[in-house]
Amino acid sequence: MTASRALLDSTAPGFRPLQRALLDLADHQLGRVEKSGTSVTRRAVGYGVRVPVTVLLRERRQLKAGTALNG
Repeated sequence: MTASRALLDSTAPGFRPLQRALLDLADHQLGRVEKSGTSVTRRAVGYGVRVPVTVLLRERRQLKAGTALNG
C-alpha cells in the first residue's frame, strides 16, 4: 500500500482527507482478505465496523483541527 500513498501528492488538498480515508480502508480490506486466505472464496469479507469508524473519525478530527489537508 505504500506506493499508493504517492497518490496523496497529486490529490487536490481539499480531497486529501477523503483520499487518505479511502487508502486506509482499502489497506484494511486487503489485510482482511489476506488473513482470510482461501476461505475468502467461500464467504464475504467485510470491513467490520471499528476500523472504518476510526478512520472516518480521525479524518473528521483532523479537518476540525485544520491539519487534514497537508498530509
